[in-house]
Amino acid sequence: MNHFQEKTKKVERLSVLFFQFGIIISCTLTFLAFEWTTSYSIKKLPGITIIDDDPIEIPPVTYQIPDKPAPKIERTTRLSATVFKVVPIDKTEPIEEEPIDVIVKPFVPDIISVETEDPNKTFTIVEDMPEFIGGEKEMLRYLITNTKYPEIEKKLGNQGTVWVSFVVGKDGKVKNAKIERGVSEYLDKEALRVINAMPDWIPGKQRGKAVNVSFNLPVKFVLIN
Repeated sequence: MNHFQEKTKKVERLSVLFFQFGIIISCTLTFLAFEWTTSYSIKKLPGITIIDDDPIEIPPVTYQIPDKPAPKIERTTRLSATVFKVVPIDKTEPIEEEPIDVIVKPFVPDIISVETEDPNKTFTIVEDMPEFIGGEKEMLRYLITNTKYPEIEKKLGNQGTVWVSFVVGKDGKVKNAKIERGVSEYLDKEALRVINAMPDWIPGKQRGKAVNVSFNLPVKFVLIN
């Protein structure tokens, strides 16, 4: 083996070694590049706050009460003052006055309606009631004397009280006699006959005037053994 071949082999062995050494250096430089830190100087500028490693203080939560709105003041429109000019009156000139129309209404008296009573009205109760001439005793005497008991009613044994209504007129005469409550046919007829045959009564009066007055009268029929 010549000297050139030996030198070539030696170079090959060293190239491998250099290659390995180069890989180690490159890895070391890469690691240092990641771990390397650089210090910077920061100048204090306006508006920039440097934050230290001190514990952070949380500011309290606050709420500002809004101010009440000022009351609105409405502007009122001011009326412009009216200027009146006073003009003196000249007493020498006559003042013309406008004529006033006066309307005079004719006087119309109120019409007062006067209720007039019916002259033929029949009253039930009046201030002065009708009266048989001589009073009740004379009326009973008249009835006892003038009433006749019908023979047929005696045989049948009918008896009782017949109520008769009638009107004593303004002239005192008895009229419009009728049976209100009867007993039998012939007793009722006899009671009507006696009443219609009565003499004139003293008429009843209302406010001093004679009026027609209705009257009720019982006529009794009694059988005596």
